[in-house]
Amino acid sequence: MNKNLINASTLESGATDLPVTNAARTLGRLGGQSTSNAKRQAARINGCKGGRPRRKLYQIWAGEGDILQYVTDTDNIVTARRLLTRESCNGARNVMLKMRQQNGEYATITNPYDPDLP
Repeated sequence: MNKNLINASTLESGATDLPVTNAARTLGRLGGQSTSNAKRQAARINGCKGGRPRRKLYQIWAGEGDILQYVTDTDNIVTARRLLTRESCNGARNVMLKMRQQNGEYATITNPYDPDLP
């Protein structure tokens, strides 16, 4: 098979081979590199602010009485709420959700179902 042909057998069109020209390759490469002046400026401003914010990290703790053991962690509050059920925590009576703060410490969340929770 010629290196300049793409096997298109998986395409629904039924075509077997499609020629790829240098012009098509160049247009695809240029399209992938396109950024506007507004995007460049926004990227610079966000970089000055410290870049992309870190993802939230939630820890699930469960146990009996005052003795809690680490269960798992997740970066999604919806998943964390689902994991807080008794079934997910092996029937534990006490479950606790902690969220990582900017300083790296974990704070206990008293109401994990608060709609304003990040």
